Amino acid sequence: MVLDAEQIDGWEHGTQVSGHPRGPWSQTASGAKYHPLDPAIENITLEDIAHQLSMVNRFSGATRFPYSVAQHSLLCAAVADHLFGGDALLRKCVLPDMRRWALLHDAPEYVLGDMVRPVKVLLPEYSAMEDRLMAAIAARFGLPQLRPTQVAALKKIDNLACVIEKTHLLDNAAEWPGMPPYLPGFHRFVVERNWRDVRTDYMNALNAEFK
Repeated sequence: MVLDAEQIDGWEHGTQVSGHPRGPWSQTASGAKYHPLDPAIENITLEDIAHQLSMVNRFSGATRFPYSVAQHSLLCAAVADHLFGGDALLRKCVLPDMRRWALLHDAPEYVLGDMVRPVKVLLPEYSAMEDRLMAAIAARFGLPQLRPTQVAALKKIDNLACVIEKTHLLDNAAEWPGMPPYLPGFHRFVVERNWRDVRTDYMNALNAEFK
């Protein structure tokens, strides 16, 4: 639904569009307020993130069955463990926190929704909101700023997960230039599941890392 000027002007006195000092807001599953222009750190909870990402579909719903951002996050954590979890020295000294970042790298989508990459690159305002919220989430849960090597590692994790998902979830998928080769051994993460079970598994993984 696209709001015209008359509708927006008519929503006054503390509604979601106007009247709040932090600007427009939306409601989370717990009833907290999310303000795109000024997210409140104290309103960000693992419970909201786990619940809502379990309900948000990847690839704008183009998959063979519902497949959520929470499932993608669990897959990314497994890929991170595969790439960096076996070498304790590498994990501690060179690429720490990769599993934690893998679990929360798409956390802003719990209120922003999953924006496919070809659309996201055309919407700088969306990217600014996403970056603003990601900074608030990182501060809320003690995620340190990523170093360049970690940024590259997280991008590799995400791209590997995307190729795994493309292989098992998308019919008649076109070629994706520049993506890494398929990584076998992760099919169990891209199967059809009840969203409540996904929410539980994702919540458990978040609690193990952040509580």
